[in-house]
Amino acid sequence: MTMTLVSGPRYIFCAAFVATTALSLSACQAGGELKFDWGSAPFKVPITPGYSELLLGSELGSVPGTCLSGVQVQYTARNYQRSTETEAVMFAMSPETFEQKLIALSDSSKLTGAWQSLASSPAGIPTPVSLRVALGPEPNSPQPMPALIAPLTSSFWGTGPIDPAQSEVRGCSPFGSSPSGPLVSDASIKAAAVYYHGACGATKDLAGILNEVVEGLWNGFKSSSIDGPQSHYRHAISIIELGNYTDGKQSFGSPSSNVRGGFLFTFHFRGDILSGNNEAWGTYKYMFSLRNGILSITDDDVTQLSLHSSGIWGWKLTDGLGDGASTQVPTKFNQETSTEQETLLPAPAICSTISECDVASAFIAAAITPEKIQALGLPAPTPTDLNRIRCAVGSHSDCEQIGRSINMASIWDCPLFPFLFPGDTAHCKFRLPAKRLLVFPNELELVWFDDADYNNQVFGLFVAGSPDSQAQLCTAIPAVPNGIALRPRNFASVGHLGNQ
Repeated sequence: MTMTLVSGPRYIFCAAFVATTALSLSACQAGGELKFDWGSAPFKVPITPGYSELLLGSELGSVPGTCLSGVQVQYTARNYQRSTETEAVMFAMSPETFEQKLIALSDSSKLTGAWQSLASSPAGIPTPVSLRVALGPEPNSPQPMPALIAPLTSSFWGTGPIDPAQSEVRGCSPFGSSPSGPLVSDASIKAAAVYYHGACGATKDLAGILNEVVEGLWNGFKSSSIDGPQSHYRHAISIIELGNYTDGKQSFGSPSSNVRGGFLFTFHFRGDILSGNNEAWGTYKYMFSLRNGILSITDDDVTQLSLHSSGIWGWKLTDGLGDGASTQVPTKFNQETSTEQETLLPAPAICSTISECDVASAFIAAAITPEKIQALGLPAPTPTDLNRIRCAVGSHSDCEQIGRSINMASIWDCPLFPFLFPGDTAHCKFRLPAKRLLVFPNELELVWFDDADYNNQVFGLFVAGSPDSQAQLCTAIPAVPNGIALRPRNFASVGHLGNQ
């Protein structure tokens, strides 16, 4: 193995972004590294502070083909603004390989439990292992010490006997041996993902999301006019894919991410129509996006991988289930996440239209004071700074002073239920658009802000709030309050085999 330093496409994106903003080029410098060391000629990958990146194939050089025995993994992290922690997640099976194996399963094999076997960890999927490092706010906090571990095969694959079906992904070459020589069945790091958590954010459990999707479609099917509904199987599992820094799916501007996430959903249902047996089975893929800062599944995030039927009236089942999987699942998901990314003020304002939320904006703006900003350890704000942050929460007078237009619909919601009578009212709900979306195997993190951002409405709400309300807003509490931690991050998996 030769010493190699690789650079990722994030540098191209970052430099292009900096060229159109007032940011310093120092924001694009590699400030850390992920190093794999067998005692000589280590392989290093530079890490840009703030960026989240999935490392696959050539970006890891010969690491994926080299057995773990004797390796030390060192993650040298750097502070980024006020981010709370960073982590490097390592995979002993490429997320792409794992996804394709699941997609390739036949319906007949899934009927006999093949999906459950492959989706189980660590027997089917090796457990992803996360190396986490606590960070301090820039610029005065000392840089964290490098995190160093010597991962064991059992960390990924457990201690059970080696399944012959795993031979393909567990084959590797001992360090120092010829890559063309015979492989041994051990473990190697096939991929890695590096994440920077935000200064303030909230997490969402993926298992809960997947369970709502799986049981939602099944409950809709069995409550329909179909007689004798049965579920032969229904499963969902989270996935990780290589994304794009510049497509706007993961963040707004810099820092960005190329770690996309979503889930696979597969099902096989049966029902009687006119006393005849009919069945339908299929597999769908969904990806998560940010749309105007709101966690969403957009139209182009849904892919029908397969949809089949049997029986004279099987087509009626596929029509209904196809519509449910491709349209109703994302629609319901988007409605729920949009509602969840809103909050009431302690003294909620009544509204029948969004324009009537002006008074609520004025209430928040009045609570944003220089003293509160300085209490966060920030420099005293300039008058323009105060105008910007108050404008961000909807203060018309402050927006006028800096010549900015205001879109109240992007700040407030007045959620009137359908078919209300004229004159009915609701309460103004403040929208919480995320700046970044981090997708892990087992959870999502919506990052509200990374630092003092005077153009960020959620940061404005944070400044205006009490310590208790700030804690309620920033629920993504660091898992590593002091130093370094190693923990598993299993892919979220839910479902049932048989008519349950």
